Amino acid sequence: MIINQKNLDQTTKLLWIFALIIGLGFGILLALFIFGYVLKDLSEGVYSQPGGIKDLLLSILYVIGPLLLVIFAIFRERVGGFLLIIGSLAFIIWFQIAIDSGKWVGFALGGPFFISGVLFLLSYYRNKSRN
Repeated sequence: MIINQKNLDQTTKLLWIFALIIGLGFGILLALFIFGYVLKDLSEGVYSQPGGIKDLLLSILYVIGPLLLVIFAIFRERVGGFLLIIGSLAFIIWFQIAIDSGKWVGFALGGPFFISGVLFLLSYYRNKSRN
C-alpha cells in the first residue's frame, strides 16, 4: 500500500488518492443507481420472469466486480491497476457489442475505472522509480 510509506513525494500520494476517490466514488455511485433499479424491478416482478435471476446476478456483478478491483488495487497497485484497466476495457467493449443502449454508455460506465487503473499504475511506477 503506497500511501503508508514515508518517503513519498506529494505527486505520488495525490495520484494514489485521486485513483482511490475516482474508483471508490464512482463505484459507490454506480452501486446506488443499480440498487435503485434492482428495487424498482423487484417491485414490478421483473426477476420472477424467465431469465430474471440471471439479470439480477448480472446487476450485482456490475457493482461487486469493479468495487472489488478498486479495493484490490488499494493494496496491490500494479496488479490492481492492470486488472482495472483490463476490466474496464472489457466492460466498454461488451457494452458496445452486446448492449443496445447507445454508444457512450460503456465509456461512461467503464471510463472512470479505466482512469482509476491508470492512476494506480502511475503512482506505483513513480514510487518504484524513486526507490
